[in-house]
Amino acid sequence: MNRLIGGATALILATLAIPVASHADSNFTTGTGTITASAHLNFTVVIPQFVYARVSSGTTMAANGTIDTVTYTVPAASVGQGAFAATAGGDISPGVVSAQVIGNGGTVTFTATTAGPLSNGVAGQTISYAQMTSAATADAALPSLALLPAFTLVDGGTASQTLGATAGVTNDSAKWTFTYANANIVAAGTYGATVANNEQVTYTASMP
Repeated sequence: MNRLIGGATALILATLAIPVASHADSNFTTGTGTITASAHLNFTVVIPQFVYARVSSGTTMAANGTIDTVTYTVPAASVGQGAFAATAGGDISPGVVSAQVIGNGGTVTFTATTAGPLSNGVAGQTISYAQMTSAATADAALPSLALLPAFTLVDGGTASQTLGATAGVTNDSAKWTFTYANANIVAAGTYGATVANNEQVTYTASMP
């Protein structure tokens, strides 16, 4: 019986010793001369995939429900007389907005969609979105890897651009300055101003 108990005890002790020997994260060494002891620590970082888009008012890397309206109030004597700057709207200054796209899943497709030309609510009286010209310049307030190009907007359709990625990351930004081309004499009225009159451009960033 004592032999049986002694043997079982020895087996248990040997079994308990196995994990310590094969999965050590500490080490103890004795001896003479140069000796070393090593310990190990593993790290894991989990990053979720995301995409972020901003045009005008916004909070970087967060949702913000504010939708700005760029307005051009054209004096009667200036109607149809050429490029006219915005008089209101834009988070930077009238007609000047922040624009940014960030993603970490590779190439991003960025689009701008309208439901149709700006209307004043009267059939046949419209202003084409082609009259809303825009230019992109660097925005020091939004550091990025590349300049985010401005769109040439289309009536009742979608303009699209592909944003490249560096090491899987897209981070493009710009200041977009919108100007009303004001190339035509049009009927009096307020064009846009409501969703029904096609006031809104929808910008969408998507990753495959």
